[in-house]
Amino acid sequence: MPFGRWLGHGGITEYNENTLDFLTVAAGLAPLTSHILLPSTAHIGYQHHPVQFAKWGAAIDHMSDGRWGLNIVAGWIRDEVEMFGETFMDHDLRYDVCDEFVTFMKHCWYADEPFDFEGDYFTGKDIWVTPKPSRKPRPVLVNAGYSPAGMDFATKHCDWLFAANPSGDPQDLGDVANRAKEQAEKYNRQVRVMSFCYCIWEETDEKAETLLAEQQGMMDELATSWHLYRGLDQPGTKTGASFSLPLGGETATLKQAVGAENFVRYGLGIAGRQIVGGYDSVAEHIRMLHTDYGQEGQLFCWLDPLRGIHQLEDHIIPRLRKMGLRK
Repeated sequence: MPFGRWLGHGGITEYNENTLDFLTVAAGLAPLTSHILLPSTAHIGYQHHPVQFAKWGAAIDHMSDGRWGLNIVAGWIRDEVEMFGETFMDHDLRYDVCDEFVTFMKHCWYADEPFDFEGDYFTGKDIWVTPKPSRKPRPVLVNAGYSPAGMDFATKHCDWLFAANPSGDPQDLGDVANRAKEQAEKYNRQVRVMSFCYCIWEETDEKAETLLAEQQGMMDELATSWHLYRGLDQPGTKTGASFSLPLGGETATLKQAVGAENFVRYGLGIAGRQIVGGYDSVAEHIRMLHTDYGQEGQLFCWLDPLRGIHQLEDHIIPRLRKMGLRK
């Protein structure tokens, strides 16, 4: 699952400055893989049209034998939106755009004859997209919105909802899962909830904690601050490497404003759930998230993805099979 980004967050690591195009990568991976899902992450409001995505998505769907999906992002960074010549909308309006976009795109995939579409944000005449996707009823749709507007959109349109965990309290993940289930019932649908996790796995808990400390020492605090600052989109000041926000009538750094622990969670894993430990502890952690907090899947992120995938295959999945969590 690519982390969709057009403008990076800078810092000494130039975080997210060099990212490959989301659709091109999925198309390129299609003939090189045979089992994995190949979702693209797309910012709906960036001057894209639903007919384009319906056509592009159907093409990659056929190239991958039905393994393409779309992770839908409303767009939350002002300067990135403005780079496309668009006006940065209020939060809930951005989800209104997403709702209309996906309704239009789905109709392109379902329609058995040309149709017209007249909406508040998108229009078209004599619309016809063929071939239709091979995956039925349509490609997998994903979203990470769990604000009231985001949750409503995700449960109305999507199959999976990503849940971050900036507080570090797993009960927050359980609350998201419960809210998603209740909201989806209003649309007579079911939506599965998956937690986003930043992972540091080693043979023992001690080795993993040592590696966590090393990574914290290497963390790019400037890029982390810029990431948070842009996402907050509220009055503040940025001077060189200094960021400040109003906090209780005084000026505070971003680290002070969000708290040191939360700041680290953003710096290591963009607010994902941290799974740090030896292989036995990791497997138990995953079981806990699934059994106790309603997480039906996890999206794992590692500093070294290739090593992480081998650890998952060689050490974690066998343990999950013994627990009855994997076939």
